[in-house]
Amino acid sequence: MDELEEAMENATEEDKRAIARLVEENPLKVREIRVFSLKIRQGRFAFVFAANSEEAKSFIRHKYGIEPKNCFQYPLDFPMSIGNRFTTFREMARAKNSFPSLAGFYQKEVRE
Repeated sequence: MDELEEAMENATEEDKRAIARLVEENPLKVREIRVFSLKIRQGRFAFVFAANSEEAKSFIRHKYGIEPKNCFQYPLDFPMSIGNRFTTFREMARAKNSFPSLAGFYQKEVRE
């Protein structure tokens, strides 16, 4: 049993009600952020940090005036190289102050 489970097991009914109220009110404005890949034209993709796919699509529509062709969720721990270093979307999200937010664009290489 981990510490959280043990603490919840020993919590009084009053404590449990207070915890439930805080979770519902969310005073710290905590929300789960995901990353989405949105195809904006042939071989070009925008990566957006957002709570859900609709928020990601709306962000691209309003910020860039582009209707995304599709939208897929990526894992936050997806590895990628930027220049000569490797990073993940999770590391990139830590630098953001507000969401939804653009993580970046990707242009697929065209082979002839």
